[in-house]
Amino acid sequence: MKSRNGRHRLDEDRIVVLGDTGNHYFDEDVLRLVNLAGRAAIDFDNCDYDDFPDGESKMRIRAPERIKGNHVVIFCSPIDDGLELDLRDLVFAAKQQYRAAKITVVMAFMRYRRQDREEKEHEIHRLYCFLRDLKHWGADTLIVCDPHAEATTLSYGRRIRLKILVADPTYVFADTLRPLVQTYGSSQEVLVYSPDFGSVERCFRLARMLGLPVLATPKIRQPNGEIVSVNNRDFLQQIQEAFGTDVPAFCDPNRARGMHVFMREDEVDSGNTAAKTARRLLEAGARTVHLAATHAVCSPGWRDNLFPPGKEHPFDTVWMGTTRLRDYRLSTGKRVNRIDMAPVVAHELLRVLPYEK
Repeated sequence: MKSRNGRHRLDEDRIVVLGDTGNHYFDEDVLRLVNLAGRAAIDFDNCDYDDFPDGESKMRIRAPERIKGNHVVIFCSPIDDGLELDLRDLVFAAKQQYRAAKITVVMAFMRYRRQDREEKEHEIHRLYCFLRDLKHWGADTLIVCDPHAEATTLSYGRRIRLKILVADPTYVFADTLRPLVQTYGSSQEVLVYSPDFGSVERCFRLARMLGLPVLATPKIRQPNGEIVSVNNRDFLQQIQEAFGTDVPAFCDPNRARGMHVFMREDEVDSGNTAAKTARRLLEAGARTVHLAATHAVCSPGWRDNLFPPGKEHPFDTVWMGTTRLRDYRLSTGKRVNRIDMAPVVAHELLRVLPYEK
C-alpha cells in the first residue's frame, strides 16, 4: 500500500482521529497501515465514555481544542443504537461545536443493509434516513466496506451530497483464495457461484481476478421482497448487459456437477440460507463448496447452521472478513478462516487525508 503520491508524508498536524468502541482493534489496524503508508505517527485522540446516573450519555472528547480547522477522522462500528448515538455525538461535536474543517467517517460495516429500497412502500427507508442524518450531523465523506446494496448506497450519497467511498475487498479475497483454487489443478473445474442477481456483480469481480467462470441462479428479488425465477436465457442476457461478457457465465444448476464452487457473499448473518444453498449445490453434484463473506454478522444460530454438530458440514471451508468484531464467544475453534479487511479500508482512507505540501 502506498500513500497518494508514493513520496509525500501525511500532514499529521492537520489530522485528528477519534473512534468508538464497536471494533476498536480493527480501527487500530487500519490506522497502523495508514501510518505505515503515509510515513506518519498519528494516534487516536482519547474520548471519555461514561453515563450520567440516569443513563444519559456523558461521553466527552478529551482534547477538543485540537479539532478546529483540521481534518477529523471518526472510526465507528454502529451496530446498535448506543453506538449509533455515540457516532452522532462525535460527528456533531467535531463539526458543529468544535469547527472541524472536514469530517471523514470510517464505517467498515453498514448497519442498515436490508431496509434500503424506496420501492418498498411498507418499510421505513432506514439506509437513506441514516445517510441523510450522517450528512446533517456534519459528515463530509463516508468510507464503507462492501455494502449490501452498493449502487443504492452510492445513489443516496449523491442525492444528499455525501461523498461515499466503497472499499472493495475483491483483491484481498482473490489473493487469499488463489492458492486454494490452484490446488484443484485446472481452472475449468472451479467456479464462483451467485445465488441471485443481487450478488452477481460481487461474484464477477472475484471471478475476473481469479480467471474463473460464474454460475448464477436465475432469480431476482422484487421490490416487495418476493424472489422470482427467471428464464435462463433472459437472465444470462441481463447479466451480460449489466456486467460484460469477458467472464464466462452460466445459469444452469447442472454446471455445478463435478466442480469446486466458491460462494461469494457480502455477509454471514444466521447462515441458514447459505447452508441450504450449499446443500443444494452438493446435491447437484458439486465436489466441494466454499463460503467467502466480507462481514461476520453471526446472528444466533449461525454456528449450528454452518457447522452442525454430528452432521456433515455444508462447506469445506469458510472465510470471513474482520469488519465485525468476532470475539471468543463467536469463535469456532479455527473453523472460520480470517481475512483481514484493514488494508482495504486503509487504502481508501489514504485517498482523502491531507498530505504535506
